[in-house]
Amino acid sequence: MIRLLVLIVLLVGCVWQGAFCQVDLQEVWRKPWTETIIAAKFSPDGKYIYCAVGNTIKKFDAMTGDSLSVFDNSGTIGVIYSISFSEIGNFAVSENGDGLVTIWDIKNEKWIKNINFAKHPSVDGALGIAIAPDESYIIADVFTRNNYNSWFDTLVVYDFKNDITLKTISFEKDATRKITISHDGRYCVTGTEYKDLYNNQHDLLILWETGTWKQITTLQDLEVATGDYGYRSIKFSKDDKYLGSIRWIYDGPDIYDLTTNKMIKTSDGRPCKTFDFITDTGIFLAAFGLDGTEAYQTSTGVLIKSFKNILSSIIETCKNSNNESLVFIYGDTNRVLKLITTGISDEPVIDNQIKICQINDKIIITDSKPDNNKIIVSISDLQGRLYFSETVNIASGSYTIDVNLASGIYLCTVKFKDKQYSKKINIVR
Repeated sequence: MIRLLVLIVLLVGCVWQGAFCQVDLQEVWRKPWTETIIAAKFSPDGKYIYCAVGNTIKKFDAMTGDSLSVFDNSGTIGVIYSISFSEIGNFAVSENGDGLVTIWDIKNEKWIKNINFAKHPSVDGALGIAIAPDESYIIADVFTRNNYNSWFDTLVVYDFKNDITLKTISFEKDATRKITISHDGRYCVTGTEYKDLYNNQHDLLILWETGTWKQITTLQDLEVATGDYGYRSIKFSKDDKYLGSIRWIYDGPDIYDLTTNKMIKTSDGRPCKTFDFITDTGIFLAAFGLDGTEAYQTSTGVLIKSFKNILSSIIETCKNSNNESLVFIYGDTNRVLKLITTGISDEPVIDNQIKICQINDKIIITDSKPDNNKIIVSISDLQGRLYFSETVNIASGSYTIDVNLASGIYLCTVKFKDKQYSKKINIVR
């Protein structure tokens, strides 16, 4: 009986591995590059790549690699140390390593303004920064020296359009160098370093709820060696179900399932420089120095395939308007690759009866099995404010909503019987 069970497990394992072996990265273009890229981001439609270089942002054609433009940076001070791009793609926020925050206009390709949170310039100021996906605020970790020459941490939620502080959160930790906000705007994660009462250094990863700015859970509180300065990279998966992090000493990636807040995969001891989740594939990519780049199944952390010839210090991915998964690699050269997958499904395919789609300012709800079904449709922003709610009958098989909303990201939710369907809606005016 035991032998039979072992045989079944082995056969299932072989079938599963076979299903995940047909993964490839097909090169779209490759070009040499001499400048240092701090960070990169695809535009929401996947047409362009924005790269933070020196003290400005450069724009490239995603499908050819051609340089298109350089942002007007006439008001910037110092180089870009870290940068966060919004989900909509209108704004970015950067900091220069000396505590000064800069707001960028992505559409008009220019510097807008600087924000100085520092009380003692060049001594304290902003460290970690992030911009909300709907561009309603930025959040910055403000590192401040008090009158007793000791340091304390404050998280500042700031309306950068109107220069208003919305909320301050006293954190009482040493330094939060990395902050990221989920794609739906509901959650935030901070990556912090601190010393305990015995002067032991720790790396601390905390999940927050943005509606209340209360801590939900501590994902990691790890005692580390002196000289480990917190976290270098923190990313949500595109569906916000998973979170990944790389610590300052290139240790990672650690992958967490946010439905259970449990770790799926942890570091295997090799230095990892960068990683990213690929939309709608159930795959993430991670770069391990001279070991190349590796593809993993997100839900299990199991290795799918190694690409020894792809060396990278930045990986950024997107799904473009042609439904292609593109991967930007910055390493020995600049290149864009296309992910080719066969037989991959992170979760079972479900035949959704109700579907939500957007055409310009219209939201269309369709029912593949119309039978005088009643549904409840609601539209809210990412802060939970309700803009539309109605119970409708879709006997004809479809229902259209003409939306009169300001530019931003909204959540359209449809409740039907015991099921709920949701889709992010991007309104651009």
